[in-house]
Order: sequence, then C-alpha cells, then structure tokens
Amino acid sequence: SRASQLNAFDTDWFSDAGAATVHPRAGDAQAIDGTALTWRRVAASDHLVNFGEHDYSIGYAWTEFESPADTDAWLGLGSDDGVKVWLNGYLVADRWIRRMSRIDDDIIPLRLQKGKNQLLIKIQNATGGCSSIARLRTP
Repeated sequence: SRASQLNAFDTDWFSDAGAATVHPRAGDAQAIDGTALTWRRVAASDHLVNFGEHDYSIGYAWTEFESPADTDAWLGLGSDDGVKVWLNGYLVADRWIRRMSRIDDDIIPLRLQKGKNQLLIKIQNATGGCSSIARLRTP
C-alpha cells in the first residue's frame, strides 16, 4: 500500500545514533527490521549503481572520499525511485518519488569538509529496477 511504502521510506534502520554511524565494509552484517542482511561491494558502471530487480525494496549505497579543503560541491543525482542522501551524517536530500534513474535529475548542494567525507544514499524502489546514478561536482 502507499502507506506502507511511505513508512518504509521514512524508516532508517541504522542505530539511533544516526547516519553518521554507518561505516560498512563488504561482508558486514546489518539488521534490518529483524532480518540479518550483509553489506556487499557493488561497482558503479558509468556512475550507475544497479541494485537489480526487486519490487518494493530498499537499498543503501555508501562511500567515503577525501576532500583537500572545505569546499562547496554539488551532487548530480538520479534515482529509481525515492531517494534520501546523507553527507557526514546529515540529511541533505529527501525525495519520495517514482521515476527512472537519470543523471542530474536532482542537483544537491553540499559543503564538503577537509579530509574524509561519507555519503550515504537510500533508494526506495516501487517496481522494476532499483538503481541510483550520481556524480560529485566541485568548482
């Protein structure tokens, strides 16, 4: 139902400490709504992360990268379907929508910190393919 899909989109299954606590490695266990799942490494192809064909599902993608200085940046993002994005534990985008993944459907302004930065993306898929496409742009 629409209500159960929205509930799944609004629920985040990492600890009460928040998105900043997510630092997965391939093979790490993650409890999701009473089910033990495992983080796995997925390589992007032309910026696209394909979670496969899973109707009414949730997928998370996480990455860590270095910035040489504090700087403004933009995340060009597409998702199939709804999407939430956290930068360094702070929610910077929240869009419940049905669409196909297309680069730059959303342009999200970011403020990168000098050193390590963590990006966590949540995709909620309705039907068909589940994916996200993203690229980081700096001045």
